[in-house]
Amino acid sequence: MTPTLTFPGGKRAAISFTFDDGSQEHADVAAPLLEEHGFRGTFFVIAGLTREKKAEPPAKNRVRSWWAEVSWQEWREAAARGHEIGNHSLTHPVGGLAKIKDDAQLLLEIDDSAELITEKIHQAPVSFAYPYNKTSARVRAMVARHHPAIRETQARYGGKWFSLGKANGLVDRAIRKGQWLVPMIHGINGGWDPLDAELFRQHLRYIKEREAEIWVETFGNVSRHCERG
Repeated sequence: MTPTLTFPGGKRAAISFTFDDGSQEHADVAAPLLEEHGFRGTFFVIAGLTREKKAEPPAKNRVRSWWAEVSWQEWREAAARGHEIGNHSLTHPVGGLAKIKDDAQLLLEIDDSAELITEKIHQAPVSFAYPYNKTSARVRAMVARHHPAIRETQARYGGKWFSLGKANGLVDRAIRKGQWLVPMIHGINGGWDPLDAELFRQHLRYIKEREAEIWVETFGNVSRHCERG
């Protein structure tokens, strides 16, 4: 979260919901819940593992069964409804991008992924999220060449001990301190660090009730606004 920012319409805080890895619940549960409340989110996809159509089998070389379950067909539909499709690397290499010593291989993970997203979604990705949230000065410099919005701070949403009270408290804190809250969400009802769908619905309702104070927008759009100052 970034302190002391100003937001459109005199709102006191901003929130950008971000989702990593492309589990099927992102398309089937998370996006519809956001839309139900008039919001949109940012979905960071593993481009090299994403299949074209939902009816096709998932890629066989996924390290985790829930990675890249959503197809390009579904991501195009989500983008058409106003959601942002961001870059989460080509293959989500184990250990993160900083472990890759060869520059050509690193650029493949970053640039080829961006090109594939552009080809499939018909819009270049503005935002990037590091696999495992691990980076280095070298990696950041390569990512920043084509991605003006890079997620480097985030609030972990999900897991056994994550509660509605904690989620709502993060929103209250952002409003009180004038911050940009960036939830990082992986699984919904399953998968990695799962977030309960009903908890998420209630949390969105809580935010909707405070919409006069908090700006809910995609990561890329809030980043652009903050860059303009």
